[in-house]
Order: sequence, then structure tokens, then C-alpha cells
Amino acid sequence: MLFEGYWIASSRVSDIERENPETGRTEACEGYLCRMYEDKDCRWELDSFSLAVGYDIPDLSEESLEKGIREYMIPYWGLGEEIDRTREDGEKILMNKLQSGQGTGHGPEFGMRPASADEAAAFFVQMPEQDRRLGAIGHVRIDFGMDGDEFWHTWQPRGEESLNSAAFRTELGQVVDWLRGSVLKDLSSMSRFCHEHGGEIPGGWRQNYGYVVETEDYGYYLRCSPGQGDYHAYLTCFDLNVQRENLAKENALSDRKGGRGMKSVLGQLSDHAGRIQERDAGKPKAKQTGRDDPGL
Repeated sequence: MLFEGYWIASSRVSDIERENPETGRTEACEGYLCRMYEDKDCRWELDSFSLAVGYDIPDLSEESLEKGIREYMIPYWGLGEEIDRTREDGEKILMNKLQSGQGTGHGPEFGMRPASADEAAAFFVQMPEQDRRLGAIGHVRIDFGMDGDEFWHTWQPRGEESLNSAAFRTELGQVVDWLRGSVLKDLSSMSRFCHEHGGEIPGGWRQNYGYVVETEDYGYYLRCSPGQGDYHAYLTCFDLNVQRENLAKENALSDRKGGRGMKSVLGQLSDHAGRIQERDAGKPKAKQTGRDDPGL
């Protein structure tokens, strides 16, 4: 299937795991495993996802498959005009480009606050076990281009595929749309926003700023790095329900051992901030034309 310039290969499977909201148990579902490629020969994989019957799609029909693919793709890959770009090493990629001001002003409003001291570590890449404890879903990497008025973005998954639900993808699109009206409008707007609102966090080769958007189910951690020479922002997404469940389990274990209770998951992470794998600390990365490096 060719969708908006991307090639989608799908295969029927019967072992997709989804959590039943009524029983709370994980069950194996029929559905489709889908892989997204940038080339017709399916050599360069960009993303993969699953569509489970009863959760993401109603049945196994071709119509449901196509609709499910569209509903998954649009929040990340259908936001703007699809443009070919060539990396410095010659590899061709497809990215989405939004001009400043597009996609804003028509959606729900959210609240945003500067990061607190015990949240700073969550804005940077973690070890896989920490990502699991934090309920990390993935991050969006953002760049405003050389002129500072474009909007390039890539999505990098970091958690269990089941966390990347249709409800999350819908809300993520709404949050990004809302942020595009202020701090993510363009580079100059980001610089002005950071200067006016504070939110300084440690880490990186230059000053970074952190801001948090929290909804009932998800936490969105926006790290801003205003200035040229590096990528401009990362929006890391967490499932707050997973964090609450992990904290409850750890508190129960602590109680059984006669402890006094545990800090929040993020609070515990701040105690080990020195172990953060911050790859930007030494020097800025050389940005590639396509900006498709998945590393944080």
C-alpha cells in the first residue's frame, strides 16, 4: 500500500497484545503487523506498528486495514507537505514540513509549566529499564531549519507498542498543535518564550529549558534548545498510568519490607541523574539535512 509517499507492508498476525480495559488482563488479538518504508523495495524501514481487532480496527477487512493505517499515520506523518530530502551520506528520506503558523488555533487548550528540579532527568535519554518504569512511549524530535521558520519532526518509539494507542496519538497531535501556537511557532518565538518563562534545566552543551504538559493520562516533556548548531526541541511522552502503577507496586514492596514509602518515579530518577546518558554534553551534533537520526 502506498500512503502519502510512504510504502506500507502489512501481514496478518494472531499474537498482538492488548490490555482489556474491562478485565485489566492482557490478551492476544488478531490483526495486522504493519511496517512503513521510504522505498518501494522495502529496504529502509521508518516505523512499525500493529492494528488489533477490537482495539484499533473493527475487523480484518481491507477497508478496516486501510482506515487503521490512516488513523495511525496522520498524527505523525500526515501533518504537512511531504518533501524529499537527501542526507549528507546520500540516503534519501521523506519528512514532513510545516511552515510556521500552520496547524494552530483549532483544538483543545492545555496547561504548561516550567520543569521542577526533580523532573530534569526525564528530559534526556534513559536506559531501557528506566524508560519502562517511567512509561516512556517515545519522543518527537523537532527542528526549525536553517532559517528558523520551518518545522521538521521525526518520531522515535521508546516503549511498549501497546502504549502507542490511537487515543495517545490523537492527544499528541493536539498537544503539538497547541504548542505550535507559542513555544514551537518558530526559533525566535522559542527563544523569547524561554527567556520570559525560565525553566532552565541542567544537561547538554548549551543551556536547555524544560516545560511540562500533563493531561489525565499522559505527560509531555518539552526540552527546548534555542539557537543554531543542534536540534531545537525534543518532546518526550510518558504514560502517567504506568508511572502510577509502578509507584504503587514499589510502595507496596517497601511497606512489606518495613520502609517509609518511595518517592515518585521521577523523584527517584533525579537521585541518579549522574547516570543519565546525555550524548549532547560534550559538543553539538552535526545536523544532517534530513534530520532523521533517531537518537536523542
